[in-house]
Amino acid sequence: MSALVTNLPPESATWAAENGEALGASRADVLLADIFQAVTGQPHPLRPQPKDRAAVEHHESTAARLRAQRARVAAQRPKEAS
Repeated sequence: MSALVTNLPPESATWAAENGEALGASRADVLLADIFQAVTGQPHPLRPQPKDRAAVEHHESTAARLRAQRARVAAQRPKEAS
């Protein structure tokens, strides 16, 4: 039974309920919202939001740690001679 639910398209109500996603958001919709965010730096207003706030906070803290690590690595690189 779980294989049938797992393989449902994201547009189905059962798949959305099982995965905590908003109903009606297809993969293409989510990808387009991600592209919008990459270009503008702002989340798309219609992008489905996860219901689990703890997961969102974990993602945000992980992203902040990665940005800080990127800055540290960039600061350690020798400057290129012009």
